[in-house]
Amino acid sequence: MKAREFLSERGININIPINITIPGDGEDISVNAGNDKGTPEEQYSLSPLQQELELKKAEMGKTSKAIDQITTEDEYSNPMSVQDHLEQLKKIYKETQQPKEA
Repeated sequence: MKAREFLSERGININIPINITIPGDGEDISVNAGNDKGTPEEQYSLSPLQQELELKKAEMGKTSKAIDQITTEDEYSNPMSVQDHLEQLKKIYKETQQPKEA
């Protein structure tokens, strides 16, 4: 039995773009898993050589989504220093050593 036949016998319809309809008690459950607008933040996978070329283009004044992605800072762009880690660990240690009130 094909998957299409299996689903149709049970009243389940799946269309492309993904629209799923499942028969329920009283009313059907409908889920739209398709994305009509596209992803707002498209991520580009660029090789290191391509990244280098894109950065050179940016130096010459060109703008593109790929250049924006490469030059955008994220939470890992500015990692903590060893001193910051030590301070954070000391703070956690002090908090755990304080007697808890009953």
